[in-house]
Amino acid sequence: MIPFVLPFLVKLSEKTDNQILPLTTVCGLFLFTIVIDRFAKRIVVERSEKWLNLLKATPLPATLYIGAKLTAISLICGVFTVTYFTLITFIAHIEVVNNLSTLIVVLIIGIIPFGLLGITLGFLLEPKSADSILGYSLLLIPLLCWLLPIPIPDKFSWIKDLLVILPFYYYRTLVESIINNGNDSLIFLNILWLIWATFLFYYLAVLSYQREKVIQK
Repeated sequence: MIPFVLPFLVKLSEKTDNQILPLTTVCGLFLFTIVIDRFAKRIVVERSEKWLNLLKATPLPATLYIGAKLTAISLICGVFTVTYFTLITFIAHIEVVNNLSTLIVVLIIGIIPFGLLGITLGFLLEPKSADSILGYSLLLIPLLCWLLPIPIPDKFSWIKDLLVILPFYYYRTLVESIINNGNDSLIFLNILWLIWATFLFYYLAVLSYQREKVIQK
């Protein structure tokens, strides 16, 4: 899929002085598609096809199951991200940032809390409604990251404040800080917010896993 979208990405990057920023944004959206849509749907399918009936026959702890899923998510996102930037660098001949390796690591590690969110959604959504709900969630992600800021009337300014406290926003600002060699204190703040989101989404993933075990019994 990447080779087919690469010409479009090259044209997109030509419209801005900072070529790597829009290309990295597209990479981030692909990563959200993997963790929120693909993996969540995979769990929904496993539930609907009764593959998770094995849960009631084993004492498999939530940490082990979630860790295995996160490992798979990290590997797939890692392969995708490295391939993506390799194509950009050596085929499209686009000049990238000097700290490209750091940027790739941040993109992969920063997506982990949202992988936990995808696991949670996979356990909570019903098979019949999963496609539509996950599809709409992908449309919302650019807004949650504040990639597409829209005019908000003053009486609804709380909406903007709400978006700013969401971890989606801090994932985007962390990546932008790495690209622009931003202030270290701001980078640290973004990392703290993502660490908090990781614990929160892990807790929700454990609850959803335990709920599924009870249902399976």
